[in-house]
Amino acid sequence: MIINIKRILVPTDFSETSNFAIEKACRIASLFNAELYVIHVLEGSPYKLVKSDENPKEKIVMQKYVMDKLALLASSISEKFHITVNTLLGENRVVEVIDDAIKDNKIDLIVMGTKGASGIKEVLIGSNAQKIVNGAVCPVITIKNAPSKLDFSNIVLPLESWNNSLEKLDYVSSFATNYKSEVHLLGIIESRKRADMRKVLTLLNNAESYLKVHNIPCARKIIASQNLAKETLEYANAIKANLIMVLSERESRLGSVLPDAFAKHIINHSEIPVMSIKPAMYHSDSVSFHKEPVHRSQHSNINR
Repeated sequence: MIINIKRILVPTDFSETSNFAIEKACRIASLFNAELYVIHVLEGSPYKLVKSDENPKEKIVMQKYVMDKLALLASSISEKFHITVNTLLGENRVVEVIDDAIKDNKIDLIVMGTKGASGIKEVLIGSNAQKIVNGAVCPVITIKNAPSKLDFSNIVLPLESWNNSLEKLDYVSSFATNYKSEVHLLGIIESRKRADMRKVLTLLNNAESYLKVHNIPCARKIIASQNLAKETLEYANAIKANLIMVLSERESRLGSVLPDAFAKHIINHSEIPVMSIKPAMYHSDSVSFHKEPVHRSQHSNINR
């Protein structure tokens, strides 16, 4: 199945790390012919001068200042990358605002920096970043550092014996085709039990066949370890990968969906961008939050 990415959301606090995420998102938007949505949230923002229920005049001044800053950023992006850029300004808690932005704008992908500037630092790392990854119905790419390249020429695809890892193939195929990537299939098992080994071999064979049908070059390797996340990161660094794709959740024996400890470790410790994908088995009941006003504008380059 072809994955159509048409709307990409990037949270920004105007920090260096969020700028890294914007650069990466712009490249993705350009390749996929997608629109970019840049969102800033006032809750915890270094630009929040007053509480929402205090001094309405100062609040209006602050909102205009941030909207002008977003407009300047959007104009620069549009001119450089020739893409349509939408700006959003939210006033509630970050996780809730982003959840609403995903639903209201039918977002297909989030690209997010995981370190923030002073004043919003706690919002973009740790538990809140994990909540965004786990709560978003669309994939999330998390970025810590300035990418050495804007491309995804080397993609690592872990194939876990405990997950239906082949669900990631449609995404890896779409990204590898657009970026002309080589995909590194990494079969990972916690033990050398025959049943686990057979399952991983089957996953590797099926994934390799799928990629060959789509003319995507690939390599394969199996690792067995008690610390699979650490081994996966070491492998990704050794081959100079620039994207790791993981499933962010797994199905328990009781049929419920649980956070994936392997994926969480990868997201928290990887210096390489990580794409977290929701398994198809996951069907989240929509959570309704009280919505604060979201201010928006659009900037398009006519030469697109």
